[in-house]
Amino acid sequence: MMTLNTQTLKPAMQIDPVCGMSVDPSSPHKHSHGGEDYSFCSAHCLTKFKKEPAKYARKSGEGGESAGSCCSTGGSHGAH
Repeated sequence: MMTLNTQTLKPAMQIDPVCGMSVDPSSPHKHSHGGEDYSFCSAHCLTKFKKEPAKYARKSGEGGESAGSCCSTGGSHGAH
């Protein structure tokens, strides 16, 4: 029988609903809305979500802005 070393498994990455970036579940930027838990890549994206949660909350698996989002240009989140 094969055994699994669970200490080496990492939790699945989550998707920032504002910009669509992959986010480590240990991100300090988190918020709950409508019974769903969300993780964000930066304080900036978290703030945007809190201002307009209906715009970014999950709808049928969708999430994240398309072109023109805060992160689509590859900019640094340190500037947020």
